[in-house]
Amino acid sequence: MQDNDRGLFASGSTWFESLNPASPSVHVGRWRVSGDDDVDAAVSAAAELAPVWSATPPAARSGVLRRTATLLRESAEEITATMVSEVGKPVAEAAAEVANAAGVLDFFSDRAMLTAGGSLPGAATDDLLYTVRAPIGVVAVITPWNFPLNSPAIKIGAALAFGNTVVFKPAEQATASSLLLIAALRDAGLPDGVVSVLLGPGDIVGERLIQDSRLDGISFTGSTDVGRRIRRAAADGHARV
Repeated sequence: MQDNDRGLFASGSTWFESLNPASPSVHVGRWRVSGDDDVDAAVSAAAELAPVWSATPPAARSGVLRRTATLLRESAEEITATMVSEVGKPVAEAAAEVANAAGVLDFFSDRAMLTAGGSLPGAATDDLLYTVRAPIGVVAVITPWNFPLNSPAIKIGAALAFGNTVVFKPAEQATASSLLLIAALRDAGLPDGVVSVLLGPGDIVGERLIQDSRLDGISFTGSTDVGRRIRRAAADGHARV
């Protein structure tokens, strides 16, 4: 599936599936693996939208996150059922994760309004020193399977609140659950292209993504070995980790 206008870049020749861990014969979803061209296009889209989103007033960014939180609460039953089926969470834990993710987005909705810098006197009488806060640019977000809604909500919410664009690669085992967050963001009015989505195994798609020199930041939760590879890749470019 490929829907570049809506931010999904997954048109490779191979497919992957998400299976119910309690009953592997139950298929939760099936998607194409993002290819090299998809990775390039996703980062290009995020880079192109970065100046637009960074110039979007904080109140507008805040509003998108607040509406997304509301939509998550309204869709809590569907999201909970998807997480139970896809990653095997107990119902109570899945429901709590939906509530927590919504709370996280409310938090970053508030924080989006607090982007002012600071000022202080200089050494000379007429000197004034000041700081200005600015987005870093394009942020790659790579998340694990065990918190398929909350982990992306934290990382994507923080990035969007402060004017960054995102290239998101969810864990392949939790694709359906994580895509529900992206759907809520779009339904809440997030402009197309502010979040680009890549799909597939981390050792293929994630590895290709972290090598892109246009990334300004990488936010990752996962194994120590992969974290070390990401740090090495970031050291070759200029991305913050």
